Amino acid sequence: MESTSEPPARLLERPFVFFIGGRVVSVLASQIKTVAVGWQVYSLNSSAFDLGLVGLVQFSTAIALGLGAGAVLDRRDRRQIWTLCQIIKLGCYVGLLVMTTTNTASLGLILLAVAGIGAAQGLELPSNQALLSLVVDRALLPRAIAIQSSLMEAATIAGPAIGGFMVALDQQLAYAAIALSMLLTIFLGMTMKLKSAQVMDVGNESGLPRILGGLRFLRSRRAIWGAITLDMAAVLLGGITSLLPVFAHDILYVGADGLGLLRTSMSVGALLSAALLARWPIVRHGGTFMLGAVFAFGAVTVLFAFSTVFWWSCFLMMLLGIADEISVFTRSTLVQLSTPDDVRGRVAAVNSIFITTSNQLGEFESGITAALFGVVPAAALGGIGTILVASLWAYWFPTLRQVDDLTKGV
Repeated sequence: MESTSEPPARLLERPFVFFIGGRVVSVLASQIKTVAVGWQVYSLNSSAFDLGLVGLVQFSTAIALGLGAGAVLDRRDRRQIWTLCQIIKLGCYVGLLVMTTTNTASLGLILLAVAGIGAAQGLELPSNQALLSLVVDRALLPRAIAIQSSLMEAATIAGPAIGGFMVALDQQLAYAAIALSMLLTIFLGMTMKLKSAQVMDVGNESGLPRILGGLRFLRSRRAIWGAITLDMAAVLLGGITSLLPVFAHDILYVGADGLGLLRTSMSVGALLSAALLARWPIVRHGGTFMLGAVFAFGAVTVLFAFSTVFWWSCFLMMLLGIADEISVFTRSTLVQLSTPDDVRGRVAAVNSIFITTSNQLGEFESGITAALFGVVPAAALGGIGTILVASLWAYWFPTLRQVDDLTKGV
């Protein structure tokens, strides 16, 4: 890691502040939603499979829009698209509030609202990545990524804790808070200014060839391709967040507030890691750091699977957050600094699809394996699979292992 002497004041200009402010509020709302929906769904039928369905629905709708979203982002105002996503999510959150208030909530209706949120995220995730380069100077991107991660993790820490507390008081309170948060996000998006102009894609390609442009670019950069697929495979197998309601309720014997603390513990670790990275960004040996972080993620997941002590489980979740943040930082920096702006939207879309695949489809995979083998074996097998993935990628992608100076891209 190397310190940077860039003055922080250059990151306090309006474009970056409004962008990061909108992202913080959006992530805060999303984290409260995750706890509220997870607890509500599990309370209906006490089914781990139903929790997996929540992940599957979000995954399906996000994937359906993913690649097409990238082509749109390279030819349309990314800021307006980002704001539209917040408006769609607001409508879905209001729907969850209404059905909860009127006691008409059912698994089908909740999944319908979750599908709408997933569709919005299919556009929002790539727009987040594509917008960052328009609100901050290129030389400051590594530090901006680390600061963004720090603030996102702060919101991710506060969200589950607040969500667990609100759900323990009243489910309606959680959904009302989310809706108000989204109104603020929409305001920030509508008044956001950009620091640099978007470079539009003016190529002659149309239809599927243009949509697949981001995928072609990534496949031509072996190290980036390895980094993105490594993260996808690792989280697909080792992600256990969707199973936390089961661990909290049936193994650790804590309530909704305990569930919130488990999720918060992972975010505390990520925040600590992100804060250090903001001061001392990883510059050298980036590939080694990423592979090592994924290996550690798998090992800690195995330990968590067999834990029956609440405080120890919280500590292990914190270690998972540290490992995950290092992996996210190295991947994000490598992708951002290696991508031309005219294809950035499509590259961001492909990257977002892989992120969504790992997170949402991983939740479905966890729900299926937990229903078949039990929650503890499912989590342990996922951790072992993640360790194997890190080992295989180190062998299959030597260019990723050999990535050194992240600031130069590949």
